Amino acid sequence: MSFDEFRTTCGREFRGSRKSVLITIDDGCADKWFSGYPVLRELEIPAVFFAISRKVIDGPVRLRSDQVSDPADRGCWPSYDERMTWAELRVMSAEGVVSLQSQPASQQNFAVLVTRPTARHAADRLCVLDRPPRL
Repeated sequence: MSFDEFRTTCGREFRGSRKSVLITIDDGCADKWFSGYPVLRELEIPAVFFAISRKVIDGPVRLRSDQVSDPADRGCWPSYDERMTWAELRVMSAEGVVSLQSQPASQQNFAVLVTRPTARHAADRLCVLDRPPRL
């Protein structure tokens, strides 16, 4: 199911297939561009990428696993902590397989907030939402 289909059904009785799923991918790590996106693209499976926009980097569009001669060669894989570039996010968005959404810039343990006595403390500790990705 696409993000738009999910958003349309939120808060209403779902009338789609019982086998519907919404695929979500967090953080915007480059390995998802290299190995995950080509599979989604080939199989035309919609997904939602939640990118932390302050961690997206500037740079060119890098090769994906479907564009290299030997994808099994681990030397061409990005490291786990490498991030996607704005250019790569633009490509994914333009091709229409992926919906890009924002993820919080900081994440707090909300269980801790419940144990604190003041609402002010809770308000100070709520996660700060990052700005939506602007392509």
